[in-house]
Amino acid sequence: MQALVGTRAASDLNLVAQILILAGLYYGFSLARRKRIAEHANVQTAMVFLNLIFIAIVMTPSLRGYVNYVNAGGEVSDRLKQLLAVHSVLGAAVEVYAIYLIARMRTRWIPERFRVRNFALAMRATLALCTVVFLLGVWIYAEQYVF
Repeated sequence: MQALVGTRAASDLNLVAQILILAGLYYGFSLARRKRIAEHANVQTAMVFLNLIFIAIVMTPSLRGYVNYVNAGGEVSDRLKQLLAVHSVLGAAVEVYAIYLIARMRTRWIPERFRVRNFALAMRATLALCTVVFLLGVWIYAEQYVF
């Protein structure tokens, strides 16, 4: 995407998308609280897979660009390196776990012994971690473009 619209524009677009995705996840949470489970499942599934698209087309190439830049001798602050590392690892783990929860809820692919049983706790923890990952991403954006 950076090749099509430029790095800053891709970052701006991704920031807006992530705000909307997080809002969608909280909307889905509100549907579950109102016992509208089928709608909740559809909204959460859509948001997780939409996020996966942005991870693939914006975030992964951007991270690769930072790594290549640093490996070529470019200067990046230690704080930004740490933020990128935590955001990347935690974000990947949360995304994989969210996909696991979708597979667990919607299919029979997960063997019985690997199935989470307390869905409410698992989904709330995932939403909380998604929020943390989002805030880390906003911090990275601010470090790069605001401060």
